Amino acid sequence: MRKTSDKIGGAIEGPLLRAALLFLIFSPVFCHAQDGVNGIYVCFPIHLMDEEYFNISPELLSSSWIQGQTLTVSLKGPYPINSFPINSPTRSGVCTPTLEGSNVMLTAWEFGPTDPNSVFQPPIGPEYPYVTFSNFIYVNPLLTTFTVSIANDAPPGGFYLTLSSSGTYDNYRSLAGIWKIYIQPKTPPPQPPPPPVCPTPVLTAVTPDVWVAGKTYNPKLTGTGFTNTVACPAPTVNITDVNNNSIPYSNATVTRDTEMIVTAVVPPASNPTETVCVTLGNETAIVDVISKPASAAGVTVNNFTPSVPGTAGSICTDEMGDQGITVQIIAPVAAVITDTSDIMDGNVTVNLTAPSGTTGDLNLDFNGSDASALELSQAPFTALSPGEQELQLPFDTILPGIYTMANGSWDALVPGVAAAQSVTVSDYTLPTPWTYFRKIFYTQYNVPHESACGGGDADAWLVTTSVVKRKTTCNFTKIKLNAAFIRAAWMNGAGVDLDGDILKNAVAVNLGDTQRCAGQYPAGAIGHGKAGGNTFEVVSSITGSCNATLVAGQSVAMPCTQIGRQCPVAVLSGVQALSCGDQLNLDSGDHTSASTRIVEDLCPACSNTSPFSDPGSPMYGADGHIDAFSSNTSCTGKGVGSLGFFYTSYPTN
Repeated sequence: MRKTSDKIGGAIEGPLLRAALLFLIFSPVFCHAQDGVNGIYVCFPIHLMDEEYFNISPELLSSSWIQGQTLTVSLKGPYPINSFPINSPTRSGVCTPTLEGSNVMLTAWEFGPTDPNSVFQPPIGPEYPYVTFSNFIYVNPLLTTFTVSIANDAPPGGFYLTLSSSGTYDNYRSLAGIWKIYIQPKTPPPQPPPPPVCPTPVLTAVTPDVWVAGKTYNPKLTGTGFTNTVACPAPTVNITDVNNNSIPYSNATVTRDTEMIVTAVVPPASNPTETVCVTLGNETAIVDVISKPASAAGVTVNNFTPSVPGTAGSICTDEMGDQGITVQIIAPVAAVITDTSDIMDGNVTVNLTAPSGTTGDLNLDFNGSDASALELSQAPFTALSPGEQELQLPFDTILPGIYTMANGSWDALVPGVAAAQSVTVSDYTLPTPWTYFRKIFYTQYNVPHESACGGGDADAWLVTTSVVKRKTTCNFTKIKLNAAFIRAAWMNGAGVDLDGDILKNAVAVNLGDTQRCAGQYPAGAIGHGKAGGNTFEVVSSITGSCNATLVAGQSVAMPCTQIGRQCPVAVLSGVQALSCGDQLNLDSGDHTSASTRIVEDLCPACSNTSPFSDPGSPMYGADGHIDAFSSNTSCTGKGVGSLGFFYTSYPTN
């Protein structure tokens, strides 16, 4: 039996604590009951329990102790263990029965209540139940490792771990080492980041704030808090009427944090006048259809109560108490051209559709082209109401041209809507292109009768022809005719002498002195020029250059430009040249045809446009000049007179 060793006691009194966390070694001799169920008894080889080993302070090496962790701890010092621990409430039979006291005890203890008289602060309390020891491995005489398992529910905080002898001798019951251990809370598993705080979308305006049923709109929504990310998706746009029917649209796109564009909103054309609601998040915009009778202020209309009913852009409150913006939807507004059959007299029929009481200005655009340029003319009409409108085009406003299509717009002022609603007049193709010469001045020419002429006689010549072997021989007979008659017959192309014979201007029958009879004219005979000629051929009827018999009140001569023997047709009013047989519509300006004339002759003098810009000329302001055939027998142009201005057009074939 070994004796008590002072050195052992001394070693126990002065241990040094070392640990991976917080380890404390207390120097006073520590005696404590070792019969608790949590004590870990481990056997030591008896031959190693020499007092020199107890002079070496034990050292506990480990990493952090964390909830739910299992870790390996190293005990470095004079207490090597060569056996596994035995969890037993008793000490009998723990190790070798014949070697009583050949074991030590490793125990965990709670911190005890504060006791100023205790050597240990805080004092040791009950056994600590949240750790277990296992897998003791004898590495070498100075190193033992073992496994520590820490319960998942171990409370964060500290406890004592003690190593003490448990033999029958007092020395071996003494404290060999004590460590103060702290349990750290286990690191929580990675958590997803908290969801972002998305801004609340606030709607403050809808532009435009008036919609016409049946039309397509791309309204702009203005406000704040508009987002379009994965975490904060774009606000949902809902457009519903008072019966909770959805108003269709294609898409809603956030363009910036203060603006959204809703694409292709189409209030059905069959929709009655009604109130619809546009909502974003917790904000509301009211679309207030104004065709129905407006409600009195403060009166709820289909659960929506605009503060100022019928006023776009005012504040409104829905049945949920959300504040929004009023927007107006009106029943279909349309303008359609329905008839242009009388367009030559400037008459067009348009059908206007809108709520009762609507009025507005209509503008018709006429489009087309001629040989030189595109044509575009506008005809304005003011304060038109819904219904079928028989419109009279302003003749002077429509430019000369060839028109194939008409369209336009109607700026309808609907009752209760502050702004005019511009409605497009759809393209209308004219069944027959409209050739419009605008303001034409009509002079008259006639067949003067010598009996109507006064004054003396002068020399004149009659020409006849014979053709022998394709050679034309011109024969001239000198006669006497009234001098005024000669001038008038030459100027007008023909005349009737006192004998009743029809005399025709030699140039008009291609027998002028520069034409077929060139070089054969006798002295004094003249067969050229617009005036001054005195040579004629006797003909059986009066025909024009188109080889058609001229009829008073029907036949007209178109402008031509005299070039030598030829007089090619000139362009009229800058639009196009006329042709033989063209039928012209003459309107004096009252939108009723004054007459219809047929092109059957040429007028060299009509190509002169200088009088159109001469304020002193009766033709001032004209767009063109045409000569009309008259039954008047006067010997002077003054006696025949002019027809004056007519708005002239014809349907292009």
